[in-house]
Amino acid sequence: MRFLLINPPSPVHLGSPLLGQQYLVAALRARGCEILDLSAEKFSEAAFEKTRAGMALGAEAIVQAALTDGAWAGYADILIRSPAPTALGGWSYEAVDTKLAQETRGGTMLQLCAYSEMIGTIQGRAPEQFHVVTPGEPFVEQAYRVDEYVAYYRLVRGRLEGAVREGTETTYPAPVEHCNICRWQYACAQRRRRDDHLSLVAGIRRSQRDELVRHDVSTLTALAELPVPLPFKPDRGSREAMTRVREQARIQLLGRTTGAPQHEMLPPEAGLGLHVLLVDLLDWKSRTVKRHG
Repeated sequence: MRFLLINPPSPVHLGSPLLGQQYLVAALRARGCEILDLSAEKFSEAAFEKTRAGMALGAEAIVQAALTDGAWAGYADILIRSPAPTALGGWSYEAVDTKLAQETRGGTMLQLCAYSEMIGTIQGRAPEQFHVVTPGEPFVEQAYRVDEYVAYYRLVRGRLEGAVREGTETTYPAPVEHCNICRWQYACAQRRRRDDHLSLVAGIRRSQRDELVRHDVSTLTALAELPVPLPFKPDRGSREAMTRVREQARIQLLGRTTGAPQHEMLPPEAGLGLHVLLVDLLDWKSRTVKRHG
């Protein structure tokens, strides 16, 4: 069976939403909630079967519930039982997602719409709501009506499925915020390193990478070897800022070729960096001498 994965499980790390999920599960246990925990299950047929079995038996909460509609699949943080009757019996389930951000993002809404649609496939009726839980004392729960978001979700889903089906667009694993919790982060990082991708340049911005690619500069090495002054004027940002990332690429390439860490001292600039600290230190010493002189 082939699936398009939605937020597949990742190892827990500092700042991970999974930590928030664990705290919420602990709070549910403290209330005496009956919990079916599938966190240890692999993404397999067994996980789907155990999720369906737990829903059929009416478990109060299912952690890391494995859901699928045959084409899409994903792990919902928690499914919570609600009293609305469905094909399962006198109960139904709604998806709960834990997030660190205080404001719910559009991607979260699409993710929960997908889970809700898959839940509806299993229980014969779409859930009325889905929920986002954010950190707080106590936890802050935000409930959203599925019907208010599902039309947009289906539009986005249809476009994505069409793009995958037609295969007309190619994508590159450029670094994004989600990389920190994605299970593919190491594979993507290896690809970028093999390609000598511009994102390897420390401190470079995406807008600068895009600008460089438009000028046929697509690798760290190519950037390091650009002549100075630069042969073009950036459409966005200053020539000086682009020159700084060029110099950063040069230092990194030098370290790569020599096999030893490299650094260069920058000349002090008035009002910036260590110059500010030096001025403050001299001012402090001057005042100290006057006070005790």
